[in-house]
Amino acid sequence: MRHSALHIRFGVSKVGADAVGTSLPLSTTSESGKVLVEEAEKLGRKILVGHHRRFNPYTIQAKNIISRGELGQILAIQGTWTCLKPKDYFEGSTSWRKSSANGGGVVLINLVHDVDILRYLCGDVVKVYCQRGPSTRGFDVEETGAMVLTFESGAVGTFVFSDAVASPHSWEGATGENPMMPFTGQTVYTFFGTKGTFSIPQLT
Repeated sequence: MRHSALHIRFGVSKVGADAVGTSLPLSTTSESGKVLVEEAEKLGRKILVGHHRRFNPYTIQAKNIISRGELGQILAIQGTWTCLKPKDYFEGSTSWRKSSANGGGVVLINLVHDVDILRYLCGDVVKVYCQRGPSTRGFDVEETGAMVLTFESGAVGTFVFSDAVASPHSWEGATGENPMMPFTGQTVYTFFGTKGTFSIPQLT
């Protein structure tokens, strides 16, 4: 598992290549992210960020449904990413996951993927309010939180995230994308429109 805080260091060192590939998150701070983007622009290079969920069959179908206007105007979105990570997830070579300075925490490791999908399907987010939840492990990272999102279109959304709860509601469980997590088929996103509503992974 990649160390989030090293993405910028490796990215800048490789920016002389024709293209640079990086996992999510692009960086752990907006300042360091700008450094990589500016270096790439200076050299006329492209940066490929690992938004792999955009190519998942569920995402492709959802994108088609929304693009065809089947939901009408999307007014609200509801999302969830919740699971219970085991103790050894934070030990050994991956102990960096305990540290916010090193890019640990459910926001930078997991939630970045969900926010990308919501932006891909519903447009840019222009306002965010986030409330951090309680800590059960005592690490220097967030475990649980809730967000209220305002999209450029005017749509609003809520999102609950946690890696410290026993729950079937995660992208990996919903879609079966990660064989290390059990398939549940439970809802993770719901889109509410003036002509219809559907959820992922059900697509109904």
